[in-house]
Amino acid sequence: MLTIWKTNLKEFTVELRIDDFAFNKANVEKKAKAFFYSLVERLVIGEISRDTLDKIREENLRALSFSFAKANGFDDLYKPKEGKPFYNSFRNALRVKRSNESERRWQSAVERWKEGFMDKLNGALLKYRETLGEETFQVVQKMAKLGWFLSPNVSSKIKLKKTSSASPKEILQVLSRKLSNSEIRNIVESWFELRYFSKRKKILKSVIEAYSRNELELAIYGLIPQTEGVVWDFLVWSNPAENEMEELIKIQNRKFVTVESVMRTIITHITENNEVPFYKWVKFSIYDDTDHDLNRHAIEHGISTNFGTKENFLKLFCFLDFLCFVLSNVRDLSIVERQEVEVKKMSSITENVKKILQELPEGVKLVAAAKTRTAEEIEEAIRAGIEIIGENYVQEAEEAFKSVKEKAEWHFIGHLQKNKINKVIRIFDMVETVDSVELAKELDKRCGRIGRIMPVLIEVNSGKEPQKSGVMPEDVEKVIREIAVLKNIRILGLMTMGPRMGKAEEFRPYFKVTKGIFDRIKELNIPNVEMRYLSMGMSNSYKVAIEEGANIVRIGTKLFGERIYKK
Repeated sequence: MLTIWKTNLKEFTVELRIDDFAFNKANVEKKAKAFFYSLVERLVIGEISRDTLDKIREENLRALSFSFAKANGFDDLYKPKEGKPFYNSFRNALRVKRSNESERRWQSAVERWKEGFMDKLNGALLKYRETLGEETFQVVQKMAKLGWFLSPNVSSKIKLKKTSSASPKEILQVLSRKLSNSEIRNIVESWFELRYFSKRKKILKSVIEAYSRNELELAIYGLIPQTEGVVWDFLVWSNPAENEMEELIKIQNRKFVTVESVMRTIITHITENNEVPFYKWVKFSIYDDTDHDLNRHAIEHGISTNFGTKENFLKLFCFLDFLCFVLSNVRDLSIVERQEVEVKKMSSITENVKKILQELPEGVKLVAAAKTRTAEEIEEAIRAGIEIIGENYVQEAEEAFKSVKEKAEWHFIGHLQKNKINKVIRIFDMVETVDSVELAKELDKRCGRIGRIMPVLIEVNSGKEPQKSGVMPEDVEKVIREIAVLKNIRILGLMTMGPRMGKAEEFRPYFKVTKGIFDRIKELNIPNVEMRYLSMGMSNSYKVAIEEGANIVRIGTKLFGERIYKK
């Protein structure tokens, strides 16, 4: 995309599209001004030196920066302050844009990769269930929810019927008796028959020796990376990701995220719970090191020092043995089995929807967060009682909206870009993520053209995270007053995400902040503003959100199950 750039010196022809080469070369510059100059040097047709750029007026350079922003789709992120140098603001906005693009590319690669893998994994999980038998599986499932994941081999060594009603302390006593040091060694020897265990003989034998000497911290510290390593080797050897996926993992340091995603998927299928034992993210500044948590993040970062217990080692050991069984039975599903999995998934959606609807207090609306979900899954949720569908991405929403025949209200709950507004106003009944006056004005203008009034919620950046969208808490009133004068949108409340947390309770301070703003704005009685809805809380935090005053919750995984990405 070429343009003529008029300056006080002369006119230049400039390629406005910033390619990878130009960005990567510019990105090595330490100063923001040098970053911008480097881009211009590479995108001007012909030659231009930095000495020449220094002679060009600030307003000409600034005008070019806006042209770059618009042509590359980050004009909604680029908001330099008048009268101040724009270079830092430009570089930050472009980096955020590139990071978002990289994230979308990553997600696209994951979608392609995961489809084939999930089909094979379902085969292994069916084998696990069939090997145990339905009655035994129900008991094993209860134990898994307490952190005990048992392979068929280990489960056969204990009296499961009796164990199903046992306390956690009694379960530990039973497994401690059955899993003697010699029995543990035998189990480990059986692992070495698998390719991705065989190269780990030395370290695993050392781990078991440390355990037998009661050096529990050392044994646990050695076993955690082996658990992750086995899953990674399995992914590389048994289900090779295409080259793009491999490259993205390297670029974005996504190896651990990929491994954790696989573990989360496996565990969710067994426990029907999205929380992964041992991998809950903890906020180190408030981490409680007195409860002997087995938490990978806290242990490997040196925050936890009280994790050395026999229970923690045996839980981790049993989990690895369970993974050994699952990974060794990964296979393709037959057509009949695939149909059975689909029927079970639809049945689970119905059960999940009805269960959560029964839990919700009167007056609390449930938005089914349908990111990546098929039209069939969405329709099943609506038939089960869902009245509002939430979508994050406009392209996905377009496809779903055309395909879903069941009636529902549609809310947009993702980051809204200006170039998507025309589609959004024709699909959605509410936009929950208005995060700036500029976006509101554009939304108002487009709505005016088609003669509709769009209900909106103002998104609050309750965690004050610079990398995230949303209005800063201290600016909410000012922003609302500016938006309230617009004729074609109607403010009906607030929405917040809050920082990404591990435990539900950690969201509470951010929900409190948003509720405080909600109440204050309500008392002001601003014309054209009705504080009717407070949208807070997702699958892992909706209960705390409701306690803090939310009357809209956005739930996805707890309704639909772990996301299985599709093409």
